[in-house]
Amino acid sequence: MKTGAELEAPAESSEAVDKKEKETDVRKQAAASRPRFRGEIQYEQLEQQRAAAESAPGSTVRILRTGGRSTAAEREDYRRVQPPQQGALSRPVRQTQPVQSSGVSRSGRGGQTSGRNQTSQSRAEGSMSSGRAAGRTGTAVSGRQSRPAAGERPRFHPAKDQQEYGKNRARAEAVRRKKKRQRRAFLGAGLLILALAAGGAIVCAQYIGQKNVKRANESARQVLFIITAISVVISLICLVFQKPMLRLIFGSVEAEVMRASEIYFFYTALSFPFIAAYDSAASIFRAQDNTKGPMLISMISNVMNIAGNAMLIWGFHMGVAGAALATLISRVFCAVVVLAQLRQDRQPIVVRDYLKIRPDFRMIRRILSIGIPSGVENSMFQLGKLAIQSSVSTLGTVAIAAQAMTSILENLNGIAAIGVGVGLMTIVGQCIGAGRKDEAVYYIKKLCMIAEVILIISCLSVFVLTKPITILGGMEKESADMCIHMTMWITIVKPLVWIMAFIPGYGMRAAGDVKFSMLTSCTTMWLCRFCLSVFMIRVVGVGAMGVWIGMFSDWTLRGIIFSWRFHSRKWLKHQVI
Repeated sequence: MKTGAELEAPAESSEAVDKKEKETDVRKQAAASRPRFRGEIQYEQLEQQRAAAESAPGSTVRILRTGGRSTAAEREDYRRVQPPQQGALSRPVRQTQPVQSSGVSRSGRGGQTSGRNQTSQSRAEGSMSSGRAAGRTGTAVSGRQSRPAAGERPRFHPAKDQQEYGKNRARAEAVRRKKKRQRRAFLGAGLLILALAAGGAIVCAQYIGQKNVKRANESARQVLFIITAISVVISLICLVFQKPMLRLIFGSVEAEVMRASEIYFFYTALSFPFIAAYDSAASIFRAQDNTKGPMLISMISNVMNIAGNAMLIWGFHMGVAGAALATLISRVFCAVVVLAQLRQDRQPIVVRDYLKIRPDFRMIRRILSIGIPSGVENSMFQLGKLAIQSSVSTLGTVAIAAQAMTSILENLNGIAAIGVGVGLMTIVGQCIGAGRKDEAVYYIKKLCMIAEVILIISCLSVFVLTKPITILGGMEKESADMCIHMTMWITIVKPLVWIMAFIPGYGMRAAGDVKFSMLTSCTTMWLCRFCLSVFMIRVVGVGAMGVWIGMFSDWTLRGIIFSWRFHSRKWLKHQVI
């Protein structure tokens, strides 16, 4: 005859034990193959604290799990146990159902049968917020505490909780990846719009250099018309073919992820005309040497976007729709304010009566002849990034995380120098329009020197902040070390070759030499930035550093070609207006 302890705590079968061991191995392998997040570490720490609290002598959960098989001291503690002060780690014990016992009672002289059936009931009182729990006994036998039903399971299920936690994190990560792919897909259209706006700014700047205010105003009107019209067409195409485009970009995904993608896609497509209106109007302001106004409007818009995200996501619980809607509202704000400022009489170019603008195909052709090659060049850069990312993804999560952070830091240390190049376009455009070609050459040389100083300072500052950034970002040590190593090489190489690879190109585009710039940039990018990077990663096996070896080669080769083109002065022979 089995004892009460054997009835209440049956031994697990070998199959169950093997299954648990396999599940544990699978979880360990999955945890070792991906970076650990701060939330996951905190979750594991809480689980360890809870397990320690449950296994401590006198623990209510331990006594219930053991079916009352505890020391006399523990049973005495359980009878007069006070509500534990464990906060979030304490949970109420699940109430057990009354069951019939096997009629077996235990005594100090051995097991003797009794003629009466026994019942046991455990009740839990309190709430989750207070963490109060107190056990009450039902019918007792021989003055001893009643036991829970045989096979009763505790309330806590770490394996199930961990599994559900992993599913939620995986689902959130999938949504994040889909949104990232969407942003990249939309970025191509955004870069096309931005390039067309830059082409319009060059035309306006050259007319301002000629002191031809009438033609400058007309070119500004055509810039607004053609860019906004193209953006409306792109927006309509995205809205009509929304689902086929999402399936083409993402393939087969979960229904929940696809719904989130559709929401984000919809609001982003609606914002295209407003992005176009802002970019075109901002380029007109830059053509007039007014960069502070668009910058201030953009800063206010970014603050609105951040605040809107916080309010709509966490305040109104709108999720992905809240994030997309906040972005749409901020872009509408940018467009409305900048168009209103363009109506003022404070600047040479004034645009009113937007609905009365009619196409001037000759002027539009001039704008497109400058903007389209620049748009193709920018789009090729994005395709190159996607192609490189496919190679980096084969290196594992450590390399992916390191490469992502390094790319952000590299973009950060070059922002100020790029701003110098954008300002150079306006200056050179006005000089070319006024026929002062020697002055255009002088300004390119001078601003290259200024950009070099700014770039050195930016690279050193970012390198000093790299380690704190990786710590604040919660990166694993291996990923952080790899990121610091690659950032160190960027800090050394970038000031040597980057300036001549990019800054003179801005000036030559302002003079109308856009086709040469497009061909040079696309050729060097695909030969060095893509082909060489893939070769270094997949054949040589240098890891994520292969991306930057290809990048350094691209900068060096492009710098040599642009330097030759600049000193040859062939770029001055082009005519835009």
